Amino acid sequence: MRLSIISAAAVLVVISSSNIAQEVSISGLASEMLDGRCRSDNQIRGRKDEAIFNTTVEKAKISALRSYSASASISVANTFANKESEIIENIDDYILNVSTRVKCEKGTKDLRVQISGSLNKSAWDRTLALESMSATDRSRMTAMFVARKIGVVTSFDDKRKTLESESITQDSEQGATIGTDGTVAAYGESNSSKVTTVGGKTEQKADVRQYELFANDDLDAAINQGISALGYRVAPVAQISGMPIEGFRDDFATGDVIAPETLNTAFSVLKDLPVNLMFMVATLDVGVATKSDNDTSIVTVSINAQVYRYDGLFFEVVAAVGPEQMRGEGLDPVEAEREALINSALKTVEELGAQLQSKNIF
Repeated sequence: MRLSIISAAAVLVVISSSNIAQEVSISGLASEMLDGRCRSDNQIRGRKDEAIFNTTVEKAKISALRSYSASASISVANTFANKESEIIENIDDYILNVSTRVKCEKGTKDLRVQISGSLNKSAWDRTLALESMSATDRSRMTAMFVARKIGVVTSFDDKRKTLESESITQDSEQGATIGTDGTVAAYGESNSSKVTTVGGKTEQKADVRQYELFANDDLDAAINQGISALGYRVAPVAQISGMPIEGFRDDFATGDVIAPETLNTAFSVLKDLPVNLMFMVATLDVGVATKSDNDTSIVTVSINAQVYRYDGLFFEVVAAVGPEQMRGEGLDPVEAEREALINSALKTVEELGAQLQSKNIF
């Protein structure tokens, strides 16, 4: 058996996103000692060694999935650990387009195998989400994501106030002298000095920022896709009568947080529904595009997100993300902004869903 040489000596996980559907490339490395020796570079012969080779390939696949789950988040890693036996038993359902490389130098028993392929993301998400409950028993969930970027920044000049004070000091001396002839002569002298002290203070006024809000079409599509992939039943927020959608948007257009009054209005609407809905809320701050070394545009998004659940008395936070930053890259600033928004939305939903699953909230 002859396979191409590998040069990698560690597990590699690469995640790339060019549109709403994520394509995830994974790679894993495993090593084993052969029963015999490689007769020439990268050639393995004999039934025993071929069996060892096949086992090493499976170990490399497992290593790839473990590395991916660990790089995703703690919650995903914990959920994967609970489902690991089931996933390993059907591992070929989760890794597609597998290619294999082997490194075994002539005369040695040291076998190293690297596999690379694409993660079947839909199967992965479905397995991690659907544990013991059927899809019809899943909770309903609605989401409100608001994204903004800086539109106009107004800067003010420093204001300088000057203060002056003066102090005047006067000295005087006078007297008289008597001459030999009996005459009297008087004299006097007066001196004054003025000291002026100059001081002041500088007042600075903070910049005033005006924000532009992003349309929710692409965001809603990404969010609903992510929620559905996790097994929850999606209830589009636009279908819920009385939800203060414009209130959420106005709050984040003029401030850094959603006002408590707006949240309470949403909670009151959800509480009065005939069915319970979990409520996912997120704010996304899109930064100014910068140029990369290869002349593409890079945009960073800062995220804060929570999932609320009604417990009969209050809406409690059952999952949260942030403040956290994610990046997107594109040929121009507009494309980079879209990539950053979609990537951050998908990643946020995935992380929140993993936290819910780790708490057995389905």
